[in-house]
Amino acid sequence: MQHDSASTSDLPVLPKRWGLIQRSKNTLLYHLIRFLYGLTAKTPFTIAQRFGRLLGVMAYWLILPERRKAIQQLQTAFPENSLQQHQERTKEVFVHLGEAAAEITHLDALLPHPDLQLTPAHKALFNECLQEGKGVIAATGHLGNWELLAQVLAAHDLPIHTIAKPIYDPRLTHWVDTIRTRFGLKVIWRGRKAGSKALLRVFRAKEILALLIDQDTRVQSVFVPFFGKAASTPSAIGTLATRTGAPIVLGWLHRTPTGYRLHFERFRYTLSEDKDADIHQITAGITERLEWGIRQAPEQWVWMHQRWKTRPQENI
Repeated sequence: MQHDSASTSDLPVLPKRWGLIQRSKNTLLYHLIRFLYGLTAKTPFTIAQRFGRLLGVMAYWLILPERRKAIQQLQTAFPENSLQQHQERTKEVFVHLGEAAAEITHLDALLPHPDLQLTPAHKALFNECLQEGKGVIAATGHLGNWELLAQVLAAHDLPIHTIAKPIYDPRLTHWVDTIRTRFGLKVIWRGRKAGSKALLRVFRAKEILALLIDQDTRVQSVFVPFFGKAASTPSAIGTLATRTGAPIVLGWLHRTPTGYRLHFERFRYTLSEDKDADIHQITAGITERLEWGIRQAPEQWVWMHQRWKTRPQENI
């Protein structure tokens, strides 16, 4: 797998607020991450998978705060299970994330996989939505390998854009951008001045905007049920749907014992005179379907995220 190497002049300017020690530490970390990625990419995929699983097990035992968070979240979602069951599932979550990271280093080998080919039904669904001429909202969550899912759609020549938060080091943001866009995926980096205009251009061009709405973040949100408990959930999809009338396709990519399983479905909604109620209904409906997808493979969701951190009495 070949990677584009940026020259020194091509790299972004580092923040002026970084002192000498921070600059040196971040530079070392930047090169270490690139080295490990390149090393993993050059190994056979089966070995890379094992390495990813090993890293996941190590992370489970070494990163205690994240392990505790995952167990606590699982106790909230599955109160009927024992502590030992939650601990075992948490270990599976860490292993899954390690394996997912390894998969991203082998996109060239993975994308032709038979399980990652869109079926005639999948293609018909996307064509149907695109032909409506309003653009398409693709909804998903941090379920299965969501990064690989976006690459699968881009590799099938679907005009898909994703939104991403810039990494603390602009060099890493630049490098990750080159990796994500290799097969046609387009990335809109959140916080840049052109970000909001770029979103509008996606719908004007009648293309696809992919959004993840399964985390409690500092964005415009509404409270909807998630595993039976009110959870602060980004309302961007509902807001965009009420403004554009664009069709919504909900999907995810699960890993299975023998390969992968793609899932896509159209989420149908109707609009009323009450915009706020429509946004809430759309957000709740998508979250309900995402919960169903998570229940199919609970070990393939990011349980270390504090999903119920914000409570209803707090301001969003």
